[in-house]
Amino acid sequence: MNLDSYIKKRVKYKIITSDTCSYCGMAKRLMENFNIDYDEENISKDKNLAQTIKEKYKTVPQIWNEKNEHIGGYAELRNHVYSQWDNVGGYKGD
Repeated sequence: MNLDSYIKKRVKYKIITSDTCSYCGMAKRLMENFNIDYDEENISKDKNLAQTIKEKYKTVPQIWNEKNEHIGGYAELRNHVYSQWDNVGGYKGD
């Protein structure tokens, strides 16, 4: 497998954040520590996204996995990651 096809197959999570959210930073660091690729969208920079998120969820971050299944916020992400990647190499702490 060449590098280009490997990169295209990498799993990507989606995280909705805001500029003033400390749990958003913690969630991103947790994913980085477990080598989880993610796409970030920031409600501080997108008013339409902010309105959509606020209609359905009370807080950010909001996180979805590679299958577009909603995980929840930071605490749910942490539980999800530890249950899925317990004893996986690449962990650098959170």
